[in-house]
Amino acid sequence: MKILVADDDLVMRALITAYLHSMLPKSIVYTAHDGEFALNLFHKYEDYDLIITDYEMDNMNGDELAKIIHSEDENIPIICLTGRKDICTEEYPFFDMVLEKPITKKQFRNEIMKILISYENTNSTKR
Repeated sequence: MKILVADDDLVMRALITAYLHSMLPKSIVYTAHDGEFALNLFHKYEDYDLIITDYEMDNMNGDELAKIIHSEDENIPIICLTGRKDICTEEYPFFDMVLEKPITKKQFRNEIMKILISYENTNSTKR
């Protein structure tokens, strides 16, 4: 499983990566400090299974990143992990899920598994 994590906070990137490796030990996690760098990684290392992005970042915010990625591949789940309380999937339809910071490891695991199972079921019915 290949995952892209974009967050301008180094500690948050490390925490998300640690959470992901503990629940998906064979996953490859690429990290980016802003949306622009995340988009470069998205194009360089294709075939991602999951994108996790902060909303507020320099150079390109998470919503802009999600719009571009979704326009190129709408089958990749995109999760916004943000400290803002006003972000929701209804107003930001390119996010499949919005999770609020801070988040516990258990909450993170449960929500990530929900979206991965949902996408797996959706993609398997298309085959």
